[in-house]
Amino acid sequence: MVNHLRLVWNRVFKYSSSEAVSVSKFWSDDGTGGDCYWLLDAMSLLAGVRSDSTSNWVGERKIRIFSNCLFVFGISMLALEVLSDMYDRWDDNSVKVMALLKLTSICLACLKTAAIVLLRKPIETLRTFILSERVNSSDHIFDELERSNVNQTGRTMMRAMLGLIVVEMILLSIPNQTMDNVFRMAPLLLRMGEPSARVLHALFMCSLPLFLLPRLFSNIAYIGILILGMRMRLKMLTHRYHEMLRIPDSDVDYYLEIVNKKLRKTLCQHMEFMRQFSVLTHLVRTTFMITHYYSIFSIGAIIFMWQNMGFNGFSTVFLLTFVSLLLEYYVWCYLVDSFKKWYANSIGVAIYEMCVHMPHSHDHHSRYIQLRTSLIIIWINNSNGYSVNCFGLLKPSILAFVDLVNITYSMLMFLINMG
Repeated sequence: MVNHLRLVWNRVFKYSSSEAVSVSKFWSDDGTGGDCYWLLDAMSLLAGVRSDSTSNWVGERKIRIFSNCLFVFGISMLALEVLSDMYDRWDDNSVKVMALLKLTSICLACLKTAAIVLLRKPIETLRTFILSERVNSSDHIFDELERSNVNQTGRTMMRAMLGLIVVEMILLSIPNQTMDNVFRMAPLLLRMGEPSARVLHALFMCSLPLFLLPRLFSNIAYIGILILGMRMRLKMLTHRYHEMLRIPDSDVDYYLEIVNKKLRKTLCQHMEFMRQFSVLTHLVRTTFMITHYYSIFSIGAIIFMWQNMGFNGFSTVFLLTFVSLLLEYYVWCYLVDSFKKWYANSIGVAIYEMCVHMPHSHDHHSRYIQLRTSLIIIWINNSNGYSVNCFGLLKPSILAFVDLVNITYSMLMFLINMG
């Protein structure tokens, strides 16, 4: 379906002006949109965050100012709605839950945007490292394939996020009674006159995903693509270790010399990777904590609100939000867990096989012992070097995701009993 839409898009702009043709290139894989980092910069710009890459874009400043002004307008409207609900219908438990969702969503959007701004320097450092060749597999074809896979995965993730924003904007532009009840027009707006108030409220509802979701998604988009890039570099390191298993061992002297030479180069790259991985660890543990504590409350609350709405366009927005939040948490856990579960263990297997099959000769016993000791030290450090600890409170892993599901179910049951 995506390919069909892309063909329609290209046909529409094929014989248009040069400006229109340049716009179509943003959608195609061969154009600017074919780079996941360009899509990432576009998402951050929608979130009102300036980066080094977007600083020279045409209209960058106008887009950023418009995004921030739209966000201020949106949170002002949400704040007015919460205040009016507190005065008029605070006895309803569902109103209280929705008010908390509105306030926590605003706080989360601000925190995630602030985290991207404050962590801008380490993010740029990691991005530069991933795009450089400081760590490679020495196999150009293998490296190009891995880069292509990461870029494809990153593009799919970014396009899904941008697509979700568009879908929710369309759904929220369709008025219905449930939406009017949840996002009730604040009485203070009616003092401006009913026509003006309705226009402002309609503008607020249509723009809600545009000013809120990019700020919520930019965090996982940034860190997620950086994790994908670091996994790519670790996979290249893994390929280097496995390539050493193919060195012929018929000549002991030749074998020890070649393995020592390759191991020194690989170890230099491995140490560089571990220095950058410590930067990634700092980014993950800082930002994952924000997502974790928000998800504990919000996922259960969204399900609670959704089950009382019935099936309509507005309830579909809640369902999509629930799926995206749950998927975001799972992606965090899955990506971080995969470092040790797959690639680090694969390096350990390669080192183990090298130690087992390493040829031995009395004439080269000291070199044999030295190489074997070096491999064992690398093995030990590698097996303990990929854990991410969020300030001693939790570790992102599949088990953490299972715990979140259990906590979410408990939160949902609590809200149902309270209701």
